[in-house]
Amino acid sequence: MKAIRWFSVGFAVLALAGCNGSLYSGRGAKITQPENLIHLQEGNQQGIWKTNELALNYRYQTASEELKISGAVNLLDGAANCCNSVKRLIVRLVFLDAQETVINSVVLYSADSYHPINLIPMNFEGIFPIPPGTAAISFGYNGELGGSGGSSGNFSLWYSPF
Repeated sequence: MKAIRWFSVGFAVLALAGCNGSLYSGRGAKITQPENLIHLQEGNQQGIWKTNELALNYRYQTASEELKISGAVNLLDGAANCCNSVKRLIVRLVFLDAQETVINSVVLYSADSYHPINLIPMNFEGIFPIPPGTAAISFGYNGELGGSGGSSGNFSLWYSPF
């Protein structure tokens, strides 16, 4: 009987935590990777944001409290050569304040169901409201690549600026 009660309590805690968007979005988290911040500027801007596994070629424009952003997600070196499919990949756009604290994050790009790697680059485009107090943006991602050739091995990708 105690086990059922503890299970019920644990399930309730997880259910309530799942309803709290701040746990997934990182709201309130302090940035631990400040070298990957992009300070928002007026006008048309472009650049390349990258880690060891992934690069985002991006273009953005800020206008009337909106961020219009487009570009391409590219896998780099080992990640691009190890596998033949993207089993799952989610790239998040992270909004930050001047103190490098997460205000919010949104999904920028999503791929699943064995997206063939030969269809890379993976393009994205979106218009997002800029949360009040936003001074910079960054990106985060997580995903899994499928095996190469006859291999069933998987390769996990993960990066979070917080």
